[in-house]
Amino acid sequence: MPFWSVLGISLAAAVGYGWLIARHDRHDPEPWRMLMLAGMLGAGAGYASGWVADWLSKRLHVPLQSDWFPLLVIAPEEELIKFLPVLLLFFFSRHFNDPFDGLIYGVFVGLGYSTEEA
Repeated sequence: MPFWSVLGISLAAAVGYGWLIARHDRHDPEPWRMLMLAGMLGAGAGYASGWVADWLSKRLHVPLQSDWFPLLVIAPEEELIKFLPVLLLFFFSRHFNDPFDGLIYGVFVGLGYSTEEA
């Protein structure tokens, strides 16, 4: 499948899911610019995660295709890097004002991450 088709499908899915989730946040809706920032930070986290996985593979002299490396190194590293944008938004955003916001921003970071992985 061509790259642009995969990217278009990923972006359409992210926008669709994002719209659906943001639509149901009626109590204290998040601003769209913050949700888009969370998605872009998630995409940046996806890029950084690939770079860190390559660096760790070279540093530890273990190929990425080994049996234990993805489970013990790459999975925790990816989840930590996905959590960092949510943590940054939590500390530096005045819009992060209730526990449900963590879920919403986490979903948008995940959507950006998954779009970058495509």
